[in-house]
Amino acid sequence: AAIGRPLYFIIAAFELALLVWFWQSGAAARLAAACVRRIRLPFFSAAAFTFLTLLGFSLALLPFAWFGGYVIPHQFGLSDAPFSVWISDWAKDLALTTVIGAAIGAGFVRLVARREKAWPVIAGVVAAPLILFSNAIFPVFVTPLFNHYVPLPDSPLSRSILAMAARNGIAAS
Repeated sequence: AAIGRPLYFIIAAFELALLVWFWQSGAAARLAAACVRRIRLPFFSAAAFTFLTLLGFSLALLPFAWFGGYVIPHQFGLSDAPFSVWISDWAKDLALTTVIGAAIGAGFVRLVARREKAWPVIAGVVAAPLILFSNAIFPVFVTPLFNHYVPLPDSPLSRSILAMAARNGIAAS
């Protein structure tokens, strides 16, 4: 935790600096213009821009992800997974982030373009069910991509967990 907390703020500062550079340098505008030139359909050009932006940022942040997600857990005995497993999980996360992020980002860009004044209200109304939906989908479809789940064998621990769940009104078996 003593390493993780400062690392979080270092990564956040780096991301913010990267975003400011991306915008202020004109790289974002050039990338957006290139996507529009090559892809005539507005939704798909916005999706391409979002996809490429997320991909670029993920690659720029890869050293931080490696240090925080691989080096530190191994240094403190919290993981013994080989690098191949870690990089595979990182690649799966990247694929999900870029594809889903591109679709959502494109929808948002199109919303702002079509509803210049009302987009904050519309985005807020759409965000709530989207967040609820993603919270329901994530544990069922996404986490199994990264973890293998098996039932706990019958033991005092599993009986204690099930008893605690029952006391709290959770029907578990």
